[in-house]
Amino acid sequence: MTIKMPGVVWKPINRNYTKRARARTDCVILHIAVTEASSLYGWFTNPNASASSHFYVRRDGTIEQYLGAEYISWANGAGNSRAITVETQGMGHGSWTSQQVAALARICAFAKSRFGVTMALMPNSKPSSKGVGYHRLGCDPWRVAGGESWSKAYGKICPGGDRIEQVPGIVSVARGGVDIVPVGDKKPIKKPKPVATNKNKHLSKQKVKDVQKALQRMGHYKGDIDGVAGGVTDEAIEYYQRTQEFGGLVADGVWGPKTQAHYNWVKQLQTAMNKWKGTTLVVDGDYGKRTKARVLEVMERNHGKAYKGYPDAVPGPVFCKMLGIPTHP
Repeated sequence: MTIKMPGVVWKPINRNYTKRARARTDCVILHIAVTEASSLYGWFTNPNASASSHFYVRRDGTIEQYLGAEYISWANGAGNSRAITVETQGMGHGSWTSQQVAALARICAFAKSRFGVTMALMPNSKPSSKGVGYHRLGCDPWRVAGGESWSKAYGKICPGGDRIEQVPGIVSVARGGVDIVPVGDKKPIKKPKPVATNKNKHLSKQKVKDVQKALQRMGHYKGDIDGVAGGVTDEAIEYYQRTQEFGGLVADGVWGPKTQAHYNWVKQLQTAMNKWKGTTLVVDGDYGKRTKARVLEVMERNHGKAYKGYPDAVPGPVFCKMLGIPTHP
């Protein structure tokens, strides 16, 4: 029987999760989606996503549920087999709205009443740690020795420092039960801290516009093309850096020489691969899952003939020589 939480918008997905009941459920893991999208349904139904969460909480407190609460979502790496996972609307920095806090407390209380999840703060990502936690606990360099790895990305701050400070309050409210906090409560829980907006002041206004347009084409930037090097732009840059499947960028939110060189090189790579048989890529400078998959496709199609290396999806010197482009800067 599919377990649905009362009072949610039910939008079931048909892929990107494991339709098998968890052997145990002992934690709720909170995330930030780094998007202002009103729903993640479209992304979670995308064959290329390879990701899902049980719930998504919009800024106004609306809760969407995408799969039965007993099934295994794909949001938390090694913790998937024991966790209820929750994505939330918003960017990398900032606080959850009071409506989101109320909704998250309802979800936690639901996990407590339906699965017996302890309403306590998880101190780390160790298999023995139970309660309510957040994604960063299982991300290096914050992951403790013996802790489960919840992401392959290094330096992932999800859901951000301000939101992490809100988690104890969410747990405290959730102890009282599902109905104690109604969705839409307007009472502020915590005054958001200002977001630093000076990371990319070294860029000219026109350059900031160029970066914003580039990130917008990738789907990472949702703001105005205004040339303002503010927090929204910084967060989009950080997300771009963090989601690159190759290149070793540091996710610091700064569009510097290394990030620019990486972006330029990826466009060269995509352009060169489009001359070979197979999938055609959008030349956008984003080395995400699609570009990585295309690298492997080209390698496998030409292995032993044009490509003399091993088909490992890593565009090293042999692969770049075959394409006639320089190696990654």
